[in-house]
Formats: sequence, structure tokens, C-alpha cells
Amino acid sequence: MFWGITEVKFMASKKIKQSKDLPAQISNEFRRLNDLGFKVFSFNNLNSISFGLKYFVHYIIVSKKYLVFIEIKNKNDPVTLDQKELQLFISHLTSLNKSLHYHVVRSLSDCRKLIELLIKKKL
Repeated sequence: MFWGITEVKFMASKKIKQSKDLPAQISNEFRRLNDLGFKVFSFNNLNSISFGLKYFVHYIIVSKKYLVFIEIKNKNDPVTLDQKELQLFISHLTSLNKSLHYHVVRSLSDCRKLIELLIKKKL
């Protein structure tokens, strides 16, 4: 089913477990993409990870058309220099391949807009 999606309507109004934590709410929204034929990889966990992944993005979403790198940031969490370097590197690759994208998600609204664009294949 991963590659077989032709048209899927995303129900942004679908009730999900509400969390007091915005990153958890965003995570729930991205996880729902797995049910719609996307592959969502999370690199955002509480466990210690190797130094090589320390400044890596929080999510990678794969579809038949896109490979999307997603960084989650709130108002009190500025982009670090290492994260900016990764963003610039991916942005350079995007200029060579229009299927690659990098997005910073700062709110649940940003997340839902991005998901809608992914489903409509209009990134």
C-alpha cells in the first residue's frame, strides 16, 4: 500500500489524543501519515544518540514523490549553527533535485499545512 496511494483525503479534524506538549501533538500528526501510505522516520527520542546524529532533523518523511526533512522548533528553541549548516546543505541538494525538501515546523498549524501539501503532492 506504500506506493499505491492515488488519492487520500486528510482529515485534519480527526480527533487524536490531545497532549499538553506541542512536540507530542506534532508527532501524532506526522505518525498518522504512516496510515496514508507515507513512511515516517523519527529521529526525535529521549534516548542518547551518537554524536553524528546530534544535530540531525527530527523527522524524515518518504513518499513516492518526496523526501522531506523536518525540524521541529518552538519559540524558545532557536536553530543552532550545526542545524543551520544541515539546512543549507539540504537546501543545496534541493536545488539539484526538486523532490527533496527541508521544512521547519513551529506550530501545529504549520504541521497540518505541510501534511496537506504532502498529500496533495504540491510541495
